[in-house]
Amino acid sequence: VLAAQSKNAKCLYYRGSAFTELAIAKREDDDDQRSAADLAQRALADLNKAIEISPREYLYYNGRGQLLLEFEYFKEARADLEKSLSIEPNFVAHTYLGLAKHYLEDETAMAEVEKAIKLYPKFGEAHYARAIINRDNGNLKNAISDLNEALKLSNNNEKYYNIRGMLFFRLQDGNAAVADFTRAIKEKPDFAMAYFNRAITYKT
Repeated sequence: VLAAQSKNAKCLYYRGSAFTELAIAKREDDDDQRSAADLAQRALADLNKAIEISPREYLYYNGRGQLLLEFEYFKEARADLEKSLSIEPNFVAHTYLGLAKHYLEDETAMAEVEKAIKLYPKFGEAHYARAIINRDNGNLKNAISDLNEALKLSNNNEKYYNIRGMLFFRLQDGNAAVADFTRAIKEKPDFAMAYFNRAITYKT
């Protein structure tokens, strides 16, 4: 489509989103930082162009904000997600803005995630984001409750199982930790970190 319509913003957004997913998978699965960075740059180029063509489309700022957040450009991610919200209040932007603020040590991070959950309680990533904030604040049991809810909404998400397993490990519940790491591996058989975490749990 882009060969025929180079200024099709929607197609640029979708291709940028696809490159984002590939970049994340490459980084996590192969630990290939150079390839992941190359894919992220391709994603960024597409999303930049989509925004240039349609600067009032909030979804495009969400896409770029998520990409920047994943690759730890937290200030830039925050700016995009705040721009998205200035155009259209939406639960996706509140969710990822909460995470960006959290990593920037902004005390309003939790409030952003709570707004997302209020807008759309069935968004698993919002409950995941609240779990991360609770975990980092030392509220491990609350974090587990958040992940329980996230898994109800998306029970095949290996990321949620792996993180909940790590929380069980910290709470010295080895059986629950192993069960979660095993489920993460079932969902994603090449999930190296889940194998590592399970091995450490067995060793302990």
